[in-house]
Amino acid sequence: TISTTQTTIFESVFQCSDTGSTFEVLTVASQESTICYDHVERLVDVLNSCKLSKERDATCAPGLGIQNVVTSVGVPCSEFVSALVESVDEFQGPASPTVEPSLFCIGSAVGIPANNCGFITAALNEMVDAFVDGSFSMCEVTSPTTSSTTTESE
Repeated sequence: TISTTQTTIFESVFQCSDTGSTFEVLTVASQESTICYDHVERLVDVLNSCKLSKERDATCAPGLGIQNVVTSVGVPCSEFVSALVESVDEFQGPASPTVEPSLFCIGSAVGIPANNCGFITAALNEMVDAFVDGSFSMCEVTSPTTSSTTTESE
C-alpha cells in the first residue's frame, strides 16, 4: 500500500510505503530504478549543500519486500537520518513542526511513523524541487563566526 504523494517538477516523488506495521519506509514513486537513483541523487545533492562538512550518500534498494526504498550508503544510517532531520527542519524554518524524532533507521532504510509521512515527504519533495529549479536557498546550517577567548592578567 502506498500513501501520500505530491506533484513535483521532477520525474518522481518521495512517498511512504506501508510495511504492514506502525511505520512506513521512505521510497521513490517510480517503477524504473534509473529514475529512483536520479531522484535520490538530487536529495543527496540537497543534503550535501546543507551539510558541507561531510558527504552524505544514499541510493535506492529493495527492502522489506518493497522496491525503491531510500537507503543510506557509505555513511551509517543514523548519520543520514540525522542529516535529513536537520535539513528538513532548517528548510521549513523555526515556525514549522520539528521532524525529530520522526525519522529512524530500519537497517539502512529510512523509517517514518505513519502519522508523520505526509509532512516529511512533502518537505523532502519541496526541497528537491527547489534545488532542481534553482530556487533552493533556505537550507543553511549556520555556526558562530566568533569564539570567546580568555586572557590571564597578572
